[in-house]
Amino acid sequence: MTDVQKIRNFFIPCVNDVFGDASLDFSGIVKFITDHSLWYDVTQRLECGEKNDTVECWNERLTDVLTRGSKELAVAQECVERYKDFVNNGKYNPTPLVFNKFDRVRSEDLLNCPTRTPRKFDLCVNNQFAKDEVENPIGNFDSLIGFVQRKMKCSDCDCGEVLQADSDFASFFVGEGLQCDSCWSTRLAALVKSQSTLSETTKKCAATTNDEVFLKEETMRVY
Repeated sequence: MTDVQKIRNFFIPCVNDVFGDASLDFSGIVKFITDHSLWYDVTQRLECGEKNDTVECWNERLTDVLTRGSKELAVAQECVERYKDFVNNGKYNPTPLVFNKFDRVRSEDLLNCPTRTPRKFDLCVNNQFAKDEVENPIGNFDSLIGFVQRKMKCSDCDCGEVLQADSDFASFFVGEGLQCDSCWSTRLAALVKSQSTLSETTKKCAATTNDEVFLKEETMRVY
């Protein structure tokens, strides 16, 4: 079992326990962050690697990817604390966190962002995987889209690879003066590290100017 698997296997139940709501499922979101995000890759290799692998470093880095003031940031930081205790003492605390603060969400995308509905983006991604006869590694991808829209930031992101996917889109994006973090679709695609199996597909679906990639729902393959 790799370190990433160990961390994922700890954080999935921890996040659900700390939220204290059995109806919530963060498994796909946790897997996306640990296995597929540029943020985790940069944090683990560069920012909080080796001698700087501390609770303080990881919790500070979490503010670069999760919205400040959100419940999700508080929960993630609490789970970092509990992971340290689990590693050092073999103890796990499943007690839910008591939330006293307002839950902050991101503001709406700018009006000049590309037109992308979550449903169309989800269809595009899943149909691209279906064409390639490969299973989407994030089963509840629509939940991830919603989470990126409302709760995630992209401080480490560079939209270069996204813009390379379609020259017409690149011209529009640059002409409108947009930044990678400005719009949820480009933010999601840029959050994916280049080594991930999600990389090519999400970047294509974020940058396309061809509506044909948004196939009809009935053509989707259900795994």
